[in-house]
Amino acid sequence: MNATTWLYDLPISTIVRENSSVYSIVETLHAIGMGLLVGTITIINLRLLGALRRIPVFMLVNLLGLVWAGFVINACTGVLMFMADAEKMSGNRIFLTKISLIFCGFVLAMTLRRIVFRNMARWSQGGSIPTHAKVLSCLSLIVWYGAIAAGRLTAYIG
Repeated sequence: MNATTWLYDLPISTIVRENSSVYSIVETLHAIGMGLLVGTITIINLRLLGALRRIPVFMLVNLLGLVWAGFVINACTGVLMFMADAEKMSGNRIFLTKISLIFCGFVLAMTLRRIVFRNMARWSQGGSIPTHAKVLSCLSLIVWYGAIAAGRLTAYIG
């Protein structure tokens, strides 16, 4: 028995897969987590790109808790949805693309976090946000919205 079969056969996987109410709750929580995660990352990235100038750069740090809350919610619910259909999803190229994009988004978020914390005082006092931070912000938006698109495509094509 391989790992995906083992995951698929777990009692929790069966409950999520066969109980439409449970699956709906998990999927709804996943959407809420996605809103927290990607919505907050969008605000941060747009501010770093020069939009939303009413938000001081130093305030972006206060949004990181929402990013992490969304990430944890999505990680937990995503694992449950994967387990419910592990055999099919483990070989699905669109799903694997989604996971790769999430990994890239995580790396970009951690990189931006480090850059923002290091330069926050200067940027908050009117200093310009450097081009490399703007490029990372743009890539972050592309990657996270790509992950959402891949996740939706998984539901329809996968």
